[in-house]
Amino acid sequence: MTIYKSRSSNSVRIITIGGILLLISIIISIILIREHYEITIGIGATLILLGFLIYFYFNSLQVVIIKNEILILKKNIGKIEIKFSEIKSVKSISGTVLTMTAGSKGFFGFIGVTMDGSKSFVKDRSNVIQLITSSNKKYLFSCDNSEDLINKLDFKKPYR
Repeated sequence: MTIYKSRSSNSVRIITIGGILLLISIIISIILIREHYEITIGIGATLILLGFLIYFYFNSLQVVIIKNEILILKKNIGKIEIKFSEIKSVKSISGTVLTMTAGSKGFFGFIGVTMDGSKSFVKDRSNVIQLITSSNKKYLFSCDNSEDLINKLDFKKPYR
């Protein structure tokens, strides 16, 4: 079993800390507001933001594991298992700009769906791996030692 940690880049850390500080400031402003309708709107906005915080934290990639011919993308809650036999291609994409259609755009990582339909679990845009399965599911993720991971998967050609 080989484990590759997925660490956040500095930009992801800054966006995440900024988002958490924004949530805290909204909560503080709710406490200071005394108008009935504004409190209701403030509580609703806080609950929505708190829901996003929890969702993106739970879906943030923790580690990538290679175990018994299976690639495991382990998130904070849950995991995605991909058998080696299902992998159609895998390659490194360096310095990529992630155009998200829906997702966090840096809050706990670039988590969500990109314009090309890939599921994104990227925490460091300088270490992105693109994986396509035989059923044409696309995944983007990042981890330490991404080149070593690609070599361990033993994919020298773009397609099997």
